[in-house]
Amino acid sequence: MIALAEYNRNPYSITDWNITFSQLYEKFYKNKYELSGKTYSQSSMTCTKSAYSYCSTLYNLTYPKYVAL
Repeated sequence: MIALAEYNRNPYSITDWNITFSQLYEKFYKNKYELSGKTYSQSSMTCTKSAYSYCSTLYNLTYPKYVAL
């Protein structure tokens, strides 16, 4: 919810145009599992990390490049 609120506040932030896939994942993971205040199962966290590990070819791509894929 925090990320969505930030997006709605400034949906086209120029600073986010240079974010890599890995940086975006780190922000997502932190917001979802650490800052949301919700309790998630270990299985949910492990599955998210596992899914991310399958995206290794995207890790260093910046935002415009992986959006265009």
